[in-house]
Amino acid sequence: MGSSLALVIGIPLTRALSAVLDWRSIFWILNAMMLLSLVYFLKYLPKADHASTKLDLKNELQFFKDGKTLLLLAYTLTMFMGYNAFYTYATPYLLLLFPSIEPLMSLILVALGLASFTGNLLGGHVSDAIGYAKSMMLGAILQTVSMLLILVFQPSKWLSVLFIIVWLMSAWFTGLQLNTGIAQVTENKSSFMLSINGSLIQLGGALGASLAAVFINLSGIQSIAVVALMTSLVLVLIQVVSMKRYS
Repeated sequence: MGSSLALVIGIPLTRALSAVLDWRSIFWILNAMMLLSLVYFLKYLPKADHASTKLDLKNELQFFKDGKTLLLLAYTLTMFMGYNAFYTYATPYLLLLFPSIEPLMSLILVALGLASFTGNLLGGHVSDAIGYAKSMMLGAILQTVSMLLILVFQPSKWLSVLFIIVWLMSAWFTGLQLNTGIAQVTENKSSFMLSINGSLIQLGGALGASLAAVFINLSGIQSIAVVALMTSLVLVLIQVVSMKRYS
C-alpha cells in the first residue's frame, strides 16, 4: 500500500514542484526527507534478533531447484520489465501524442496513483478469495487486454488515458501476489527468497526502462506499448505453465 500511495502523492507533487524549483533543489528536498526517515527508523524500529534470522545459505539455495519458485521469480522479473518499460515513459508518451493534455497531467498522475492503490487493494481481496495463482493469471490477462486496447485506441486521447489507468490497476492488482506466492511455495521458511524476489523487481525495472529506451530510439515512443504487451503475453505463458505443472 505504501508504494501505491506514494504514487498518488509523490509524482504529482514533484511535477508541481518542478514548475517552481530546479532539479537540484528537488533532490535536496528528497535527501532531507530520506535523512529524516533514517533518523526515525533508527530511533523507533525494533531491533532484530540476529540469532533467530541466521542465514543457512545451503538450504536457501535448494529453493532454486524448485520449478514453481523459479517460475514465480521469472514472473516477477518479466512483469516489472513490462511495467517500467511503459510507466517510466508514460508522461512523455501522453504529452508527445496529445500535447493539449499537458495542463491536466498532474490530475492524470493522481488518477494513476489512485489506480495503483485500488488495484493493490482489490488484488489482495481477490487473492484471498481464489488463491494467488489464479489471481496472478487474472492479473496477467487483464494487463494483456488493457495494453492491447492502449495500442488499438492509441489515436484517441481519453481512451488512451482510460486504458492506461486500467492497465496500471491490473499491474498493481498482481503485484501483491508475488511475495505471497514466494511465501507460500517456501512455506514461509525463506526470507532469502523474498529478498531475491525484491531484487528482481529492481532488476526488472532497470532492464525494462533500458529496453524501452532502445525501442524509443528505434521506433518512437509509441513502441513502449509494444514492449509492455510482449511482456504481458509472456506473463500469461509463465502462469499457464505454472498452473498446469504445479496446481
